[in-house]
Amino acid sequence: MPAMIPADFADTSWHNDACPSFTNEALGLTIWIDYAELAMREHPSGERFTLEPHDEIEPPAEHVNSDDFGDIIAAIDERRSEIALYLEQRRRAHIARPDAPFAEGDRLRLISMAADPDPIRPGSTGTVIAAPVFFQGAWSIPVKWDNGRGLSLVMPPDQAEKL
Repeated sequence: MPAMIPADFADTSWHNDACPSFTNEALGLTIWIDYAELAMREHPSGERFTLEPHDEIEPPAEHVNSDDFGDIIAAIDERRSEIALYLEQRRRAHIARPDAPFAEGDRLRLISMAADPDPIRPGSTGTVIAAPVFFQGAWSIPVKWDNGRGLSLVMPPDQAEKL
């Protein structure tokens, strides 16, 4: 087991997990650590370490897989910087603008989601979970979809209607 699990990650291993896990809820990340010996791994061709983002986090993060724990630590440090920048951008954004297309708590129906690689289906409904933010010419609208996913709209190009 690597000696340098970041101090703000808690052991979230469960008795039936294939390998130990450590989670930081504030960063929305979980580290999974597999056996050092390839033959003992759940997936022998896979890397030993995985940094897994939680589905509902903003801003979104990427999976990182590596046999070098230093890569995992570097990705965590990058995530800390991304969150700090994201929070600063939100602080500077005009969150309570009267021209926002939706407000926190509004229910909406998706018309289209153009640019997401794993989009929500048109016609899906959800709830706006925080105040929309206007940044760099577009609205970012955090939505908890009724199908359980958390994925923000970016308007434009996404389109939705208020219910």
